[in-house]
Amino acid sequence: MTQRSTYTYPVHKYKGKWYFWNETWSDRHGPYESVKEALSGCSKYLYRYGKVDINNSHIIAQEAEAEEEEQR
Repeated sequence: MTQRSTYTYPVHKYKGKWYFWNETWSDRHGPYESVKEALSGCSKYLYRYGKVDINNSHIIAQEAEAEEEEQR
């Protein structure tokens, strides 16, 4: 998997912590200690504001886990 820019992927690592962008890519939410915590926060945020069905968040999770593995 190629490395993704923080501008194309909502969950990202910044200064050693994990964050996610909101739906307009204008606000960074976090920090979280792990990618899984950031994904959980992102899923809850999106679900709360009706932006995505929480059952579809597994796609985001799979990609973020692969990205985290590559960075080790």
